[in-house]
Amino acid sequence: MAQPYYAPTSGQPYYNAGQSQGQPVALGQPYPAPPPGQPSMADKPIPQWQPSVGDQTAYTGTDRPAEYVDENASAAAPTAPPLDPSMLPKFHGYGTMEPTDNSTPVPPPPPSYDTCTDQDQPMDFMKLADLGEENARQALLDYVSQQSCYGSSAVKNMNITSIQPISCAQYILETFAEERKTKWTVVPYRGGVVDGSHNGQPPGVWDIPCIPKAMFKDEVTLYEIPHTATLTGCNMCGNCGFNRCNKCCGGGQVRCSACQGRGCRMGDDRCIHCHGMGHKRCYQCSGDGRTRCLLCQGFCSLKYFIELSVEL
Repeated sequence: MAQPYYAPTSGQPYYNAGQSQGQPVALGQPYPAPPPGQPSMADKPIPQWQPSVGDQTAYTGTDRPAEYVDENASAAAPTAPPLDPSMLPKFHGYGTMEPTDNSTPVPPPPPSYDTCTDQDQPMDFMKLADLGEENARQALLDYVSQQSCYGSSAVKNMNITSIQPISCAQYILETFAEERKTKWTVVPYRGGVVDGSHNGQPPGVWDIPCIPKAMFKDEVTLYEIPHTATLTGCNMCGNCGFNRCNKCCGGGQVRCSACQGRGCRMGDDRCIHCHGMGHKRCYQCSGDGRTRCLLCQGFCSLKYFIELSVEL
């Protein structure tokens, strides 16, 4: 299903908020509007931070350990501090959603007065045609043949004295409900167009069309609500695209767990795991001491937008 397209307000072209390596968006600050006449940068994606590979660590933080640390396979991954809600814009009709809130159901608007006062039209059922004796007997024989313990001799020999038709209506009741929820969603910003509030007021939750693929089938469709996107710096890595490796604590090397850092295991036999060095390269950061930020995926900036979830 194609996502509905909303054109920007007249006179307000889409702003393509591109940026170059080394100039990330300031932490917690919305991306500023471009100066008049600035060329579009839609074809210039943001470079992704890449770790270096080698025996020398590239991490130079003050929390780098002076000695090799033990290899810790269960070390906790870095976490991001919560984002200040005041850094995100507020939109009319979307309440006071917080970045950490779960999806909030949005009730549909009340139906129009004409819809509420419409009365169902009476239904006329056609009269049953006269059913003859032979047809009645054959219908009864067909029913008996479908039963395992019924005999047909009584039906064949009985005398039918009268036939009284009775009409009945059979119907199947099925419900088809739709629920719409909204929440703030964050994704790494890789460059390209940012459809923000400078393009106008976002449409209402129930003004966004959603055509189901099939009636009476469960379905969940996600939409980015137009004109709600905003850019912020990554609050996990501080706009640098990487974090200190949690396995080696930034040292790039870890103490060999096989020989406990001695370089030999049994007597003078050199440890085959670290080649007698007593330490080895960290498998997670490949000796760099840094790992790519899990939140921004190394792009330094984040794109926040209100996501609409349509559940059928």
